[in-house]
Amino acid sequence: MNLSEIRSKAREALKGKWKKVVVIALIQAAIIYGAQLISNLLGGVLSIAVTICAVPIEFGLYISYMKIFKNEEVDYTDFLKDGFKNFGKAWGIVGNTLLKMWPILLAYFVSLIIFIISVIVVVIGATTSETSFAIFGIVVMVLSVIGLYVSMIWMIIRGLLYSLAYYVAIDNPEITTKQAVEESEKMMKGNRGKLFLLNLSFIGWGILAIITIGIGSLWLLPYMIFSEIIFYQMLKSKTEKVEVITEN
Repeated sequence: MNLSEIRSKAREALKGKWKKVVVIALIQAAIIYGAQLISNLLGGVLSIAVTICAVPIEFGLYISYMKIFKNEEVDYTDFLKDGFKNFGKAWGIVGNTLLKMWPILLAYFVSLIIFIISVIVVVIGATTSETSFAIFGIVVMVLSVIGLYVSMIWMIIRGLLYSLAYYVAIDNPEITTKQAVEESEKMMKGNRGKLFLLNLSFIGWGILAIITIGIGSLWLLPYMIFSEIIFYQMLKSKTEKVEVITEN
């Protein structure tokens, strides 16, 4: 199945469901951005609470969309109930993903710290007329910027391995979050490029979302998630066939 076929099947699956998925996306966005706005004004503990709650709310959204995809009954605010009901599972997936990616995260933060130090060195060198000191700082700064870009690219490439963990966890509620992340990694090996290109194919929709000040994202988000669900099911079916052949 090529990318256009996946998107076509996603649109087919969304027929008669656009209103519900868009309204759910709108409610979710209103809650998240509204809470962020309030937390920015008040700050403190509220800001941390919003960040903590955003993860299960996002997980709940995926649960609702998976149910809608399967033609199950879903209420507009079920994503909140399902998300907080699976609070530990949502953060468990995030936590296990971060554990898998810790070397990349370490490389990124080390590069960031070196970049900040190099900027200070350049400023000191410039203000004290120490040319060699400033040049050294610039060289280190350039190297740290390269390190930042390399680690970010590495992060994206590595992160694609775990991009199906939510779908695996929702589809298999009996497994642990670690198993969901590992299953996603197994399914995505050799398929990262395909998912990257699938996401990249929505760039036109992304530009439209920006032009419409985010309004277009209410349609883009469910379209992308439904496409990923189809992609997940395609890989799942392929994996199951391989397992059957192996058993025989």
